[in-house]
Amino acid sequence: MPGVIYRAVLHPDGNVSMPYISPRTEEIFGLSPSEFMQHLEWIFDLAHPEDRATLTQKVNLSAATLTPFEHEYRAIGLMSEPPWVRLISAPHRDANGNIIWDGIIININNEKRVEADLRAAEAKYRGIFENALEGIFLATLDGHYLSANPALAHIYGYHSPQTLQAARLPQMGFISPERYSELCHQLRQRGAIANFEAQIHHLDGSTIWISINARLSSDSKDDSTYEGIVQDITERKLTEAALHQERQRSEQLLLNVLPQVIVQQLKLGPGAIATRYEAVTILFADIVDFTSLAARIPATELVALLNDIFSRFDILAEQYGLEKIKTIGDAYMAVAGLPTSCFDHAQRAADLALAFQREMGQFQRDDGTPFRLRIGLNTGAAIAGVIGIKKFIYDLWGDAVNIASRMESHGLADSIQVTETTYTLLQDAYHLEPRGTISVKGKGKMSTYLLLGKRDPAASKTG
Repeated sequence: MPGVIYRAVLHPDGNVSMPYISPRTEEIFGLSPSEFMQHLEWIFDLAHPEDRATLTQKVNLSAATLTPFEHEYRAIGLMSEPPWVRLISAPHRDANGNIIWDGIIININNEKRVEADLRAAEAKYRGIFENALEGIFLATLDGHYLSANPALAHIYGYHSPQTLQAARLPQMGFISPERYSELCHQLRQRGAIANFEAQIHHLDGSTIWISINARLSSDSKDDSTYEGIVQDITERKLTEAALHQERQRSEQLLLNVLPQVIVQQLKLGPGAIATRYEAVTILFADIVDFTSLAARIPATELVALLNDIFSRFDILAEQYGLEKIKTIGDAYMAVAGLPTSCFDHAQRAADLALAFQREMGQFQRDDGTPFRLRIGLNTGAAIAGVIGIKKFIYDLWGDAVNIASRMESHGLADSIQVTETTYTLLQDAYHLEPRGTISVKGKGKMSTYLLLGKRDPAASKTG
């Protein structure tokens, strides 16, 4: 047996005898059975002074009521380390009036050491639980906290875990019930979740962001509770939102000067970006005699006027599907057929040129006379792209670009001059008249045409 088995007898005259005790007394008390039996008064003397009174009370109560008892106490004995023992005894009275206890004394030192270690570990982990920076919790799947540490209460704005638990927040205070349902679904499906982000109600009425790492409780038989860690990620989310907004602003600034496809290419890495387009139509428009006006009116008024005109041109260019390339002083440059190719690039450029003429009728010079435009169009191949590493600009290069510029500079006021190449593409749907032959620098003599307007589709069909 793993202890000392004994029989003790309390006689009617008050004397105590021990008819039997097993041999293992020396392991617990450091006394042989014979020594133990010769000095039965040591039963109480061998109890630690702090435990002696309680042991005496237990024995006296058992004698008076004939009820079994179990008691743990420290035995000082003759051992170097006072052992903890558990005394288990059951009394009965015999025919002679003797009270007889049959029992066992067990050394429980190891149990007590384990209990002490567990208490120390519990105190240690309780300290971690109480002082952790992250919120730690045990909750039901319907979203009520069963246990929470101070950090979690602080995240929600409560002054203590008890007030947080007493609040019985539905669904952990989630803003979105659907989001909480998703959390429960993932827990049931996977048994655990990691970095699950959600918005919750703060006690002060604000909304905050949290990140949850959790798992179903191992001691939950019906998977009705889960435990985990909560972090307040509101600052991180605000930073991410600010960065996202700044990226959007930066991208919008790029989109104001570059086509979207070029912006996407720039994101992939540095380097020159260039694409050859075999068929595009380039438009140049210039305000006639703007230089003399610039000399007469204040600079701020001049810039405001140009901004008003070119802003309307920008809207029209977008409406007719042309890509604005740039403005140079009082000149405006746009192109149809890139960066996305199209079969009707010449028609788009012609429509925009006619729209520019109509729009300029809304503006007058300081002397009351209307503004006049010179517009030139040419169709051909061009290279478009971005070069350099600073102050990006999307630009065009090629002979077709130079000729379009010459069509404008060699054109007539209030007219749209086009090359023969462009004329060929427009003649079926637009009114054009030959201007004749003009000298173009670097090209010699060229036949050009003036775009007058668009044909009536109904008239074209009947004709």
